[in-house]
Amino acid sequence: MDLYLKHDTFVKSFASGLSRSAAEKLFPSQRPLTLSAGNGISGPPAWASIKSWYVLGTKDLIITPTAQNFMATRAHSTITRIPAGHLGLISDPGPITKVIETAARATS
Repeated sequence: MDLYLKHDTFVKSFASGLSRSAAEKLFPSQRPLTLSAGNGISGPPAWASIKSWYVLGTKDLIITPTAQNFMATRAHSTITRIPAGHLGLISDPGPITKVIETAARATS
C-alpha cells in the first residue's frame, strides 16, 4: 500500500511557505511512501557514530519544531533554525545550502 498526502494537507501544510501556485505545481509530483517503510528494522542509527547537522524549520506544519528538536538533539546534531516550513530547501535555500557546505567542509 502506498501513501500520499491529501491535496489540502499538501498545499496548506507540507508546502507552507510556498506560493499557492508553486504548491499546486508540486502536488502531483509527490512520490508515494510505502506503508511498510516505517515498520522495518533499520539497524544501528548512523547518527550514533557520524557527526550530523540538522536544519530545523520553525514554521514546519508537518513535523513540529518540538519533534524536530527532539530528534536533532538526540542525534547530537549541530542545529540551525530557520523560519521556514517543511520545504525550506525550496522556499529558502540559502541557509540550508550554507549548512550543507559547512558539513561538507567539516567532513572532508
